[in-house]
Amino acid sequence: MSWWAFGVVALSAVAHVHWNLLAKKSGGDQRFFAKLQLLGACMMLPLGLVGSLQRPPTPLGFAMVALSGLCYLGYYTCLGRAYRSGALSIAYPISRGVAPTAAALIGVCVLGERLRPAGWIGVGLVALGIIAVGYAETPHSRARLDLRTVLWAVATGLFSAGYMVFDKVGVQNADPCLYLSLCYVVGGTLQLLLIRSEAASYPGARIGLVLSAAASCTIAYVAVLWVMRYEPVSMVAPLRSLAVVFSVIVGSRLLGESGGALRYLGAATILAGILLVSLRG
Repeated sequence: MSWWAFGVVALSAVAHVHWNLLAKKSGGDQRFFAKLQLLGACMMLPLGLVGSLQRPPTPLGFAMVALSGLCYLGYYTCLGRAYRSGALSIAYPISRGVAPTAAALIGVCVLGERLRPAGWIGVGLVALGIIAVGYAETPHSRARLDLRTVLWAVATGLFSAGYMVFDKVGVQNADPCLYLSLCYVVGGTLQLLLIRSEAASYPGARIGLVLSAAASCTIAYVAVLWVMRYEPVSMVAPLRSLAVVFSVIVGSRLLGESGGALRYLGAATILAGILLVSLRG
C-alpha cells in the first residue's frame, strides 16, 4: 500500500472515532443518531444521484436498502444504549471487533464459505480481547466486568455484521453513495418514529454536534471508497481497524475513562484478531 493511501485510511479511522466520540458526548441520545443518518444522507445524495446516472439501482439493490436500513436502526439503537451505559473505550472496540468476526462466521454458517485455521485463531483472539476490554481497573476495585455495556456493544457488532452482508450485495446493484444515502434515510426515518418517548434532557441532538458528526461519518466512508479504487480491499479494511486502538486512547485522554493497561491490551488483542480474520482467514 502506498503512503498516501495509508494516510487516507488512517484519516478515515480517526474520523470514525471522532463521530463516535461526539455520539458518546451526546449521552447516547437516539435523536442524535436519527439526525446523523438523515444529514449524512443529504451529504451523500448528490454524489449518489450523479453515480446512478451511469449505474441505476436494480430491484435487488432496493431490497438490500430495506434490509440494511433495518440493520442500521438496530445498530444505532444498540450503540446509543452502549454509550449511555458505559465507556467509549469499552463499547467501540467490542462493537468493531464483533462485526468482522460475526460477518466471517455468517459466511461460514450461511454462505458456505471456509475459514482457515488462522481465521479461527483470529475469532478466538477477538473473543479474548472482548473479555479483557470488558474489565476496567477502578479506584474501588481491582477489576470489574461492565456486562451491560459489553452486551449492548456485542449487539451493535452483530447488527453491523448484518448490514455488512447486505451491503456486499447492495453496492453491486446500486451506486455506493446512493445506496448508503438511501439506507440512512430508511434507518433514520424509522429511528425518528421510534423515539417519541426519548428524554428531552439529553443534549445530544444539538444541530452543531450532529452536523460535525455527520461530516466525520461521511468523510470516513467516502475516504475508504476512494482508496479502494486504487488499493486492495484486503489491505484497506484491516487498516481501518486501527480505530479500535484510537478509541481507547481517545477515551482515556479526552474522556478520562479508566481501564489502564488491561484495556489497551484487550484493544490490541481485538485488533490482532481482526487482522488475522481479514488477512489470513
